[in-house]
Amino acid sequence: MRMFQIKTNSLKFKIFSALAFIFLSVILFGVIVASSLGHVTSDFENATKLTRERINPIINLQNRLLQAAKPINNFLISGEDDKIESFLRSRTKIDSAFALIKNDTEDGETLDYIKESEAAWTKASVQGLNITNSRYSYSDMSAVVLMKQFDDSIEEAIFKLDRVETIMSKEVEAQLDSARKERRLANILIAVLWVLTPVLSIIAGFWLIKVILRPIASLQEGARRIGQGDLDHHLTLQANDEFKNLADDFNSMAKRLKRSRDALHQLAIHDGLTGLYNHREFQRLLRQEIERSKRSEDPISLLFLDIDNFKQFNDTFGHKQGDMALETISRLISAQVRQIDSTARYGGEEFSVILPTTKATEATVIAERIRQAVNTEPFLVKNQVQQLSISIGIAEYPTDATSPAELIEAADLALYTAKRSGRDRVCLNSG
Repeated sequence: MRMFQIKTNSLKFKIFSALAFIFLSVILFGVIVASSLGHVTSDFENATKLTRERINPIINLQNRLLQAAKPINNFLISGEDDKIESFLRSRTKIDSAFALIKNDTEDGETLDYIKESEAAWTKASVQGLNITNSRYSYSDMSAVVLMKQFDDSIEEAIFKLDRVETIMSKEVEAQLDSARKERRLANILIAVLWVLTPVLSIIAGFWLIKVILRPIASLQEGARRIGQGDLDHHLTLQANDEFKNLADDFNSMAKRLKRSRDALHQLAIHDGLTGLYNHREFQRLLRQEIERSKRSEDPISLLFLDIDNFKQFNDTFGHKQGDMALETISRLISAQVRQIDSTARYGGEEFSVILPTTKATEATVIAERIRQAVNTEPFLVKNQVQQLSISIGIAEYPTDATSPAELIEAADLALYTAKRSGRDRVCLNSG
């Protein structure tokens, strides 16, 4: 039994006591730090879950709202009843999406914005039904006014949902703040261990910095940047543990959000049939080019193009052939313009091309190339070759106009002159 007897003042006892103290300190430290790091990981998981489960449905709903305008536009162009059914299906899906999002939302301010967005959508839905019930065609001014009101209501609904995204991003930031506090607590505990056990604290500290704190810092930085909208950020961790899995989930979420955002942006600025810029994006690009022209004092030319006798072609061969003709002519126009030019579907069978740093006389050469390309293109319809032609009006900024609206009006007037003069020709604005 004497071999197990240790005197309290002996070196063995002191070493044993010191080792026991270090061991117990490390055990206690490990338990506390594990608990703290568990909260940190939980906060990051909550932030990821919030982004995935609450922000994604908002982005998807915005996407549906943008797509809801397509069947109304197509109905005005074609008058086909299946476009009404498509709109009604979209309406049902959007109403269901609003109901689900409201049911999952508890925050009062967020819920108010969702309700305001839903109210704007309800208004747009009624306006869309009014358009379809009135049986307007795209050439009616009343239809243009109603369509603008419909688009404004859709934009208001999307804007309110943008506010919801902002609030949810703040919630993500709050989760990150909580994680920061937990990390500060972990740092304090590490400092305490350094005081109690200098050698072990240095070893443990370096190990923790490499294995735990660096991944946490990377995750925190990634969450902060994604919360600020930097969806191109990619987390790279050397570890092969739960932090690595969390980083992989985070990167996958960022990729999905980026794809959704990019798809949403493309839908917002392009025409669904032709792939050209839509009317709204054309207006933005024209304003942008005119502002650039004011600074550089370079001219801008604007082409307005209209397919001759397209209504007769549509009525004779059907809307499907009409859509195919629109796609073909869009391709022909794009093939004749430069990379710096911007081509848009202005509406119906009308197109527009913005030509930066180009005088009207130079634009005439491009316009003639487009006209000849359309004139010589065989349109095969029911095993018969049909020919189409196009009339083009040209106006120049600042020679013919001092604002975007005046430039559009001048180009439209030149197009009218081309139509009145016999079609299938290019006309400059005569002032």
